[in-house]
Amino acid sequence: MDQGIAALWAAGLGIAGAISSGVLSFRAGRRQVQDQASAEHAHWLRQQRQEAYIAFLSVCDAHQRKIEETWERADREAAALGSLGNTDEDVHAWLGMLPFLFESAERQAMDRVEMLGPPAAAEAAWKLDEALGDAFQDLRARVEWLVHQSGAARVEAVSGPHWLRSQVRMTDMRAALVECARDILSTPKST
Repeated sequence: MDQGIAALWAAGLGIAGAISSGVLSFRAGRRQVQDQASAEHAHWLRQQRQEAYIAFLSVCDAHQRKIEETWERADREAAALGSLGNTDEDVHAWLGMLPFLFESAERQAMDRVEMLGPPAAAEAAWKLDEALGDAFQDLRARVEWLVHQSGAARVEAVSGPHWLRSQVRMTDMRAALVECARDILSTPKST
């Protein structure tokens, strides 16, 4: 009888060991799957952020180029013709749809940056967007001055140094966003 009890104990301990081993294996496997899913999500998020930052920068670059091209063209034509006109309609003809040309694409790209985060990237993107808005206002003041040729139309906004400050600010804000994006994308685990 002692051998029978010993056999039952041995079998019971073997079953308990097998169950314990199975539970531990299950937990380890589950943890590994969770870690893998977390790593894949972090990778996916980094890719999505990179695409969002690139899309936003591309739209902003195109917007900045258009502002600068319009500024230069207005200066050339005003120098050649002596004036760009004399009415508010002439101002509108020069600026036309420029304020709205990039609005939809810029808004959509900004939305992606805000959604994918983190807040530091959205803040840097907003600062770049604000710099572009300020540069457009400088362009508007320049065109109004060239059209009306009056010294009262924000002379400080149409001078070369002021325009240069706008260009430097746009460049600086773009560089700040790129640096922020680089920091975010280079961290092993995106938050």
